[in-house]
Amino acid sequence: MTQNNCHVVSTTSCQLFNICGKGKALHFETFKVFVEFERPHSHSRSQSADTPVLDAVLIALKRRQERNKLALYIDKSPLPSSQRNEDVPVIRAGALKEMKLPDSGTKQIVITEYIDAGHFWAQLVDQVATTNMRWLLDSINTRSLKPLLCPPAKMEGMFCLSPFSEDGLFYRAKVVGMEVVEETNEVYAHVVFVDYGNVEMVNTGVLCELSSSDTELDMQAIECFLTSVKPTIQSSSDGKWSAEANDRFKQLTMSKYLMIQVYSRVGNSLRVDLYDTTSQEDIFINEVLVKEGHAVHCEEPYPSKFAHVQTLAAQASEASTSVGGRGGRYESSTTKTIPWVEEDRTKKYPRERKFELRGPDSMYEVTFHQMTIAGGYRQARIERDSVNCIVVNSEPQDRRDRLMVAGYVALNPSGNTCIARHTTLMPNIPALLHLVAILFAPCVEMRANELKRQYTGAICGLGFDVDTDESIYSEHDMELTFDTLISQDDLKMVNNLRLVINLAVWDEDVIGELNDTMLQEVQTKARNLIKELILKPRDSITPYQGVSAGWNKVRRRDILRVDTGETDDSSHPLFPLHLGINISEERIDQQRSARVLLLREAIKELHKKTSEVFVEFERPHSHSRSQSADTPVLDAVLIALKRRQERNKLAFYIDESPLPSSQRNEDVPVIRARALKEMKLPDSGIKQIVITEYIDAGHFWAQLADQVATTNMRRLLDSINTRSLKPLLCPPAKMEGMFCLAPFSEDGLFYRAKVVGMEVVEETNEVYAHVVFVDYGNVEMVNTGVLCELSSSDTELDMQAIECFLTSVKPTIQSSSDGKWSAEANDRFKQLTMSKYLMIQVSLAVYSYWLGS
Repeated sequence: MTQNNCHVVSTTSCQLFNICGKGKALHFETFKVFVEFERPHSHSRSQSADTPVLDAVLIALKRRQERNKLALYIDKSPLPSSQRNEDVPVIRAGALKEMKLPDSGTKQIVITEYIDAGHFWAQLVDQVATTNMRWLLDSINTRSLKPLLCPPAKMEGMFCLSPFSEDGLFYRAKVVGMEVVEETNEVYAHVVFVDYGNVEMVNTGVLCELSSSDTELDMQAIECFLTSVKPTIQSSSDGKWSAEANDRFKQLTMSKYLMIQVYSRVGNSLRVDLYDTTSQEDIFINEVLVKEGHAVHCEEPYPSKFAHVQTLAAQASEASTSVGGRGGRYESSTTKTIPWVEEDRTKKYPRERKFELRGPDSMYEVTFHQMTIAGGYRQARIERDSVNCIVVNSEPQDRRDRLMVAGYVALNPSGNTCIARHTTLMPNIPALLHLVAILFAPCVEMRANELKRQYTGAICGLGFDVDTDESIYSEHDMELTFDTLISQDDLKMVNNLRLVINLAVWDEDVIGELNDTMLQEVQTKARNLIKELILKPRDSITPYQGVSAGWNKVRRRDILRVDTGETDDSSHPLFPLHLGINISEERIDQQRSARVLLLREAIKELHKKTSEVFVEFERPHSHSRSQSADTPVLDAVLIALKRRQERNKLAFYIDESPLPSSQRNEDVPVIRARALKEMKLPDSGIKQIVITEYIDAGHFWAQLADQVATTNMRRLLDSINTRSLKPLLCPPAKMEGMFCLAPFSEDGLFYRAKVVGMEVVEETNEVYAHVVFVDYGNVEMVNTGVLCELSSSDTELDMQAIECFLTSVKPTIQSSSDGKWSAEANDRFKQLTMSKYLMIQVSLAVYSYWLGS
């Protein structure tokens, strides 16, 4: 992208997203533009500074649903340098530099401002910094200060000097917001004191300018977050810290010199473990909050974990340059970052070329699916006007399922999409989805693992016919797979709740005997049981993949019967009590776990000593239309497994007498043609390619668009086709698998090839070879008489053709019932990719081919 294009695209991009929120920067990567919004300061109570999801992001994603697609308008003519410079924002107040934060290690701090129990501002306890800070404050408050002569509308984001209300002294500050007081019509500024982290609202008339000497010292306040803890659901359902937790945190840390163990650096903040070392025994503040019930352990956010891993890798390799400049983020050499441009809305730009944009999208955006079996075959979409039409996961590291309920559900005209209206996104409470389903489902059958140690899931619905085992209403059955531990006590509590509901709303005789006071007691008991069930602390488990589909899958001897005391068979309660499974709920302790590990190691040693033979068959080339090269199961494997059913068992006949060395050497196959090496494929990353051969819409061969490789390839072809070639002197029966030189029918030139099959033409009785051109991937049938030998120089360059498969896609059932891509899909894929330089994101390197997108 040229300098002029970057400037114009950044200007027009900022125009598109200025209405969403305050922007910070634009990141250009090939054909993508990443928009970064500025994270609000911690004074903003409506927007938590710790959440990865900003309001500006939600508004930007909402713009994707506008009738007119977002578009950029770019002027073809270059802008004069003077005009480009006019658009660069002018800094009217002295800018302060941020402190260089450590990526790891231990530091001594003192907390200067509390946001909540897991978020605070601090200063490093350092004698040099303390002396410099004292000298700076003396300099500021002993000289004559100049007022900040700037219109209030342009003050936001400026650095200045501001008085502190408690002592009246001036401190360095940054304007982070503006507010007009309606009673006096005066303009006030929200300023954050950059050396302490606290915020005040100050009249703009008292703000003063910074001098050049005031900017020499870096900002001293460091924003910190506690690692791996979050508020408990019991104390706060909205994810915020309770008043009790905040007070306890202040009690543990106020006016103390504390130690922090830096876990990671994310942006301009630190994720830390906090310790109090002033007493005889060290106090781990994070753990104290957990033990006292104010917090629970949680997984660190992805940016923090990524920065931590990058730091460890840099320390291990002693290569600090591998860690990005901000928060350990890796910066690609192909990424160009441009600061946000605060554009003048009155200025008009030429609109010569229009580029429609795709998106915007976010990696944190959430998709939904129906829980019923019938709904699993349809897409789920939230109504466009709903507040939940755009949902972004604020805790992407938490992989547990969440529940959204809808008051109204409909199908689109084609019947393939379910549209939900009047939706409510339920709180992120562990196991809420599964407990609600089990609590209110008419009939539930639990699932357990093979060892009957814990529940792994359940099927909910109307039950099944006892005679046929068929579901009564299979389309509305729900197969649940637990991602949180649900115990036998939980099932008992569910049955108690269902029993209370039956008594309160179903049994007319009981209702008639209850007065208002007794009925309120029943309702209170049900409410307390629900709270106890839902808010109970639970451990996460790995979802079990072996859950059986359908009803009546539990053996009768494993079922726990419920004794309700009823003798009348005609009684049909509203909510029948659930039957459990006889599970042990045995938890392996650490000592037993260690013994299990020792046993596993012993078993591995035994396996090494056993006589097992593993047979590996060669994967067919993509020219074989009868056997797809993408399938993990080969025809040869199926035939070999079929031999297990033969009447006579397979056996080896081994002569125990040693063979003469001369006889053993005769059995070793002689390599009559030179071998080519396969290219070393990367396991991940972005690469530029050009497709050289199409197999179908999800399978193709490609070459890397690399200048060095292209030059080497051109030299190789010139060498091959300008010298005298030697025929391949080898019987056709032994040619398969050999590397050679073969002519290409379209241009008659010779290229490197591999023989992958043989065929005899009946009319002429001539032998032809199926050869794959190893630098391109295409296949031709060539007469064996025209094949030539490779020279030693022909084998120096690795094979250039790379086999690629698209990830996570397959043909639709509607277009192809046999799992093959349709002709329309193949044609469309060629139309999209033919004769183009393309970019691929490598997901995985498997053997000698790529899976990517």
